[in-house]
Amino acid sequence: MDTKEKNQLENLDNKDKKLDVEAAAELSPSNVNPVDTSRTEKKEVDGSGIGVTALILSLLAFFLFPFILSALGIILGIVGAQRGSTAGWWAIGIGAFVLLVRILAFPLMAIF
Repeated sequence: MDTKEKNQLENLDNKDKKLDVEAAAELSPSNVNPVDTSRTEKKEVDGSGIGVTALILSLLAFFLFPFILSALGIILGIVGAQRGSTAGWWAIGIGAFVLLVRILAFPLMAIF
């Protein structure tokens, strides 16, 4: 093959490559991200799970082990509230209320 034939073949190859690229660009969806970053992204941890757990502990403190469960509810409520959970704030309030009621009610129960 002489150089003229080689140049013609290279031009044909280049044209084919351009056509392939254009066809691929036209056929592929435009909003697809070729790199999947969902596995490498760090998800922000909110305090909703901790807040709900604290709220459940604070509500159980009305009936079972009021000093232990209300204290745990208040501590977990603080952690959940710091992470942005409104249930954490409710747990702090309910746990403090239960603790206050039990502290005031125990001397009264001892009298009667």
